Amino acid sequence: MQTEMPSVLIVDDSPLNLMFIESILKRNHYKIKTASTGAEAIEVLTNQNPDIILLDIILPDLSGFDLCKSIRSNPDTDSIPIIFISSRSEPDEIQKGLRIGGSDYLIKPFNEIELLARIDNHYKYKKSQDKLKALNEELLKANNMIAKKNEALENALLQLAELATTDSLTNLYNRRYIMERINEEVIRYRQTGRVFSLVICDIDYFKQINDQYGHDFGDYCLKEISKVILINVREADIVSRWGGEEFLIFLSETDKRSAYKLAERIRFAISKMSIRYNDIDISMTVTIGLSEYNGNSKVEESIKRADIALYRGKSDGRNRVVVAS
Repeated sequence: MQTEMPSVLIVDDSPLNLMFIESILKRNHYKIKTASTGAEAIEVLTNQNPDIILLDIILPDLSGFDLCKSIRSNPDTDSIPIIFISSRSEPDEIQKGLRIGGSDYLIKPFNEIELLARIDNHYKYKKSQDKLKALNEELLKANNMIAKKNEALENALLQLAELATTDSLTNLYNRRYIMERINEEVIRYRQTGRVFSLVICDIDYFKQINDQYGHDFGDYCLKEISKVILINVREADIVSRWGGEEFLIFLSETDKRSAYKLAERIRFAISKMSIRYNDIDISMTVTIGLSEYNGNSKVEESIKRADIALYRGKSDGRNRVVVAS
């Protein structure tokens, strides 16, 4: 397969120099563009970027150094290798050319072998840099894609974790989650001796409400009462849907006296609310039982004692808070 030869822009105000360099490059099958002024060179670069620029320092309209600066300041042309070609051989001139962005400095007169070797070296280096840049861009795209997929996976895992710990109807924590947290608090209680209380809240006459108004209204009631409970607890407390129309509330570092006050606040708030749904407008009440965890028995026993207190409240007429004995 034939190797593709680089394209070269020759910028020189001398017709003889242009012809000399052009003849060398044509014999070796290079693609050639020429310019005798800085303005012509800029026009060529506007339409098509060469692979290499051969640039004389002395031009009629601006210096080769200034043209080099202009090329390097343009992101579309800043990576093109620039080989200065000049009869000026002073070290200061060579250093200046390389410092402002020249890739190489070739002193006139030069021979064909030297010219072709310089062009070939810089062309190969540019191709390797272009390939590296393309690979880096592909790598960046791949990394961005992986990051997006990782973010999507993390979001999916968070959603799964939320589904595993949350009641889908009320968005409260579910039974499994609150039991995990309560068991953690039992361990903390053994270390610190800080008591906590457990509160069971049950909606009064919920079955009759469901039967009379339908399950859609019943679900709406559960959501509205969940909101009222959440408003009246503290940030450290945990509210869960315990099952059906029951809610279990964990009250952190709270004895039964303080728990009673908070439970009474919840009961009162619910009794004063009006639940409106389509053409339905009713009031509802809850009965609450609570117990303080004392460390003398399993936490399940404390929940059972709160449940017994709840049913005692039901038997005594509902819409009340009862503390376990």
